[in-house]
Amino acid sequence: MSKSHVFWIVVGAFLVASFQAEAMTRHGAVYESGRIVYSSQPVSRTMDGHACEEDPDLIFTFSESLSQSSLALDVRSEDAGSITLTVNITLSCREGSAVFEYDHEPDGNSGVIGEDIDINPQSFGINMPLATGASEQAVINYQALESAPFFTEHRFLLVGDRVSFFAGTAFGQAGERRELAVVSVASGDVIDMGAIIDADARTIRAGSALNDACDLAEPGSTLFQTCLEIDQFAETPAQLRQASNAFDAHQITAVPAASTESTRIQSGNVAERLEVIRSGMAPALSLDGLAFRSGGQNFSLAWLPSDLMARVNGESGDDIGSQLLAERWGAFVNGTVTIGDRSRRGDETAFDYDSWGITAGVDYRFDNGAVVGVAGGFSRYSADLEGNSGKVDGDSYSIQGYGTFDLIENLFIDATLGYTTTDFDFGRVVDLAGIGSMTRSTARGSTDARVISATVSLNYRIRLDNAWSITPYGQFGYSDIEIDGFSESGSPFDYQYPSQSLDSQLWSAGIRVNRPISLDRGVLVPYADLAFEYESGIDGYSLQPVLVESGIDGPMVSISNPDRSTGRLDLGASWVFLTGNQLFFSYSALLMDSDTTRHSFYFGARWEF
Repeated sequence: MSKSHVFWIVVGAFLVASFQAEAMTRHGAVYESGRIVYSSQPVSRTMDGHACEEDPDLIFTFSESLSQSSLALDVRSEDAGSITLTVNITLSCREGSAVFEYDHEPDGNSGVIGEDIDINPQSFGINMPLATGASEQAVINYQALESAPFFTEHRFLLVGDRVSFFAGTAFGQAGERRELAVVSVASGDVIDMGAIIDADARTIRAGSALNDACDLAEPGSTLFQTCLEIDQFAETPAQLRQASNAFDAHQITAVPAASTESTRIQSGNVAERLEVIRSGMAPALSLDGLAFRSGGQNFSLAWLPSDLMARVNGESGDDIGSQLLAERWGAFVNGTVTIGDRSRRGDETAFDYDSWGITAGVDYRFDNGAVVGVAGGFSRYSADLEGNSGKVDGDSYSIQGYGTFDLIENLFIDATLGYTTTDFDFGRVVDLAGIGSMTRSTARGSTDARVISATVSLNYRIRLDNAWSITPYGQFGYSDIEIDGFSESGSPFDYQYPSQSLDSQLWSAGIRVNRPISLDRGVLVPYADLAFEYESGIDGYSLQPVLVESGIDGPMVSISNPDRSTGRLDLGASWVFLTGNQLFFSYSALLMDSDTTRHSFYFGARWEF
């Protein structure tokens, strides 16, 4: 093996590194046998005189220089560019000529030349004399075409196809393909996040998710056409923000919050019945009036004192109590109306809501004083999401068992066990009005939620000599919540949501204080109830909706931890007539909740017949 062969074998070791994105010049040697050997370094000048003598197969060496090895074209701005290719003969061992042939091709299935990009010239050759120092140039012009998708990057390769040479009586071709430059055509993201002024984290994530979805959109799909229109017509920061918010899916966070509201209403109505039983007023039929509250909080009736109950029950000798109190069977109907609002919690959507519910039941009193019963109820819920971005409506049906049991004198347990099912109708506004020909639409869907709930409370009544009654209590409540997955329809961005499963444990400790004040026409009973509540079990979590049409991911939806510790203060009064009929009024304030303001009003009437 000659020394020159050894040299070119060593040079060939640089083949893998011979074309890098940042490299601007490549070197090669052409042999009569048809071989081309590439190097990242030029042939040493000290070897020029020996290479031709020691290797009679060597025809010439050359270099290919590029003004740039990569070119990115932006359809909307810098949509044209060029690359200058310079070929030099660095060493010629024979006289003659050479032809360097070049072409362009898509990088994989990236795009189509003539549709996505115009290249001039697309295929060409450079004719060179075989003379050391000879040099020729070619300028290739590139033009991005607007028919190309705006949000998809297309890549095209400038490749060296083959080298033909004529050296004296020798003619040959070296046909090894070599990649010289990469040209890409794109327009950047559909949503320029930097152009949205004062964008919050939720808007930024939604806009970024929209950019990712548009990159994956299939030509001809609804998503594809929507992305094109946003890209072409969303020009102002306000329109870019509008498009990002249209792709957002955090409105779904109102559904888990709503799934427990009907359970709270029904459990509260049953709790009112238990308070009535414990107070000693348990007629066979009672109508407990109407309760106004916020966020599912009910008002305790335990402030009705035992000495007042004895008077109402006729034990004073005036025979003013209901004769039905001695019956073992009882029935009741309770109603509740709720109003409330919640501000944003993390990324969760804020909303205003109202709901109402009615509960009816029957119960039986045993000889030992224990009472067990069953109740059924219906509730209706409606929430308006922030910024007119959607609505959640739900109809609920529930059934509950309940009971109260004495442990020792003045120490008793109340317990409930219930099941609630809710049919939700969900509407999420997708507002693209004013962006091209697009309009405001609503993505609608329906789902079911089921809640299994249980509560147990321990109460101890302390009767003081000055007619005050103090009842410390502790309560534990458990809820298991299941929300079915569902799909939307009716908008360009319809999502499919996964099912959700969560559970909650609510620990409460409080104290009720009341004192009857005797008047000529009855008894006024003011009361106060202060409670501290701690919720565990429900932790923050995320869910991933996908677009119904394509299965492409939408923005990740984040649900935050609840406020673990809150308080509640109830103030009110009851007027009890000598006949045993009653009027109620009370006010309740939610304390220590960072994102919910709750002012609750309860009023109602009770009468016996």
